[in-house]
Amino acid sequence: LVWRGHWAPGTVEPARILVDHELVVFTEGVCLVEVEGATFRCPPGRFLVVPPGMRHVTYAGQGRVFRSCVHFDWVWRSEPCPERLWAFPPASFSRRQLRRAPDFVPKGVLQGSFEPSSPVVDLMQALEFRWRTGLERDRLSCRALLLEILLHLFLPDAANRPARAAAPGEDL
Repeated sequence: LVWRGHWAPGTVEPARILVDHELVVFTEGVCLVEVEGATFRCPPGRFLVVPPGMRHVTYAGQGRVFRSCVHFDWVWRSEPCPERLWAFPPASFSRRQLRRAPDFVPKGVLQGSFEPSSPVVDLMQALEFRWRTGLERDRLSCRALLLEILLHLFLPDAANRPARAAAPGEDL
């Protein structure tokens, strides 16, 4: 599931628990996101990855907010995405329904920032457009776009590193 859009000032997205991970990219206004009692202030240029099984609430600040969201699994799965991606407490999911991250992903909420000159915003727009078309070829390309977005968010200087061939026996 991919979506993006504006929120009016003071909008509250009620407490919910996810079955998968959600990448949220903030590009306008300020949101507060509470995840299991921890509060994250999210002005433009911030992002969060909320893991499955954690109760969270989102509050729009006093100005108009724009955010983009992508529900995803860290590793591709052949089985279809579950129809129900979130539950509003007291409803929940059984532990076996949660689509946990593999061991290489740090535990808990992942957060960070990106530069205004980063291609993240344009890539999120392209991702949402391709998802919305519903065409199989567009949806299949969404995974590649998501991976590119994650690279820009988690390795922001990677684009500035010169490419080089590995010497024999050397790992890059």
